[in-house]
Amino acid sequence: MSADITIISYSAEEITKRRAQVGKGLLDISATIDSPDFSTISVADLEILLNLYDQIFMKGWVKQNLPGRLQFSISRQMTKTAGKTICKRKATSRDMIMEVRISLPILANYGRIEGLDQVGGIKSASRLEALQLIFEHELVHVLEYSAYGSSSCKRQRFQTMAGNLFGHTNNYHQLSTDHEIARRGLGLAPGVRVAFNYENDILEGTIYNIRKRAAVMVLDKNGSYQDQQGRCYSKYLVPLQLLQPLQG
Repeated sequence: MSADITIISYSAEEITKRRAQVGKGLLDISATIDSPDFSTISVADLEILLNLYDQIFMKGWVKQNLPGRLQFSISRQMTKTAGKTICKRKATSRDMIMEVRISLPILANYGRIEGLDQVGGIKSASRLEALQLIFEHELVHVLEYSAYGSSSCKRQRFQTMAGNLFGHTNNYHQLSTDHEIARRGLGLAPGVRVAFNYENDILEGTIYNIRKRAAVMVLDKNGSYQDQQGRCYSKYLVPLQLLQPLQG
């Protein structure tokens, strides 16, 4: 490798300035992101972000030194995690394949719960800035895989790189997930008893888990699911807004 990417460090003021440059660059170039509170995103936008971060933060290191291939995807299934970086193959540097996935549902939920707007310990001011902070976190994973062959945001090495490059102060994201929207806004959570209308009947059951919809287990002697006491249940996937919490 050329210049050591793991020791590049910026002041807080410089990070803020460079992050704003990246955001403006994306708005200028993107065919889909047209405002800081954009409504849609594409893989091409993530590729633009990579090039901008490489130029503005990393002194062209990625273009010159990244081993193997880096792919991007937008996930509709990731409802609890804002971003994920997967190293698919790392037998040799040339064979290394990494994929960065960004959650569309979590970006879409941005701003729905007041106060849930922090990524890496930094408070975001818009959906665009939240996207950038998520991308920065995943980019550190990419750099760590490239430099060391492994990556973990729980370890000091990752946290030092994230702090030096992007000013991140922790490895957690506090954003609006479907689960938090259900819990805080609707009083819904796993274990809560609920009622809902199904084919003109009112059914009652218990929430098992929550993603985009809630999985509700309803007692049914002919059901396919059985608990440890031998009781049978049927599972219903119900839109959150159609559920009514039951008292007691």
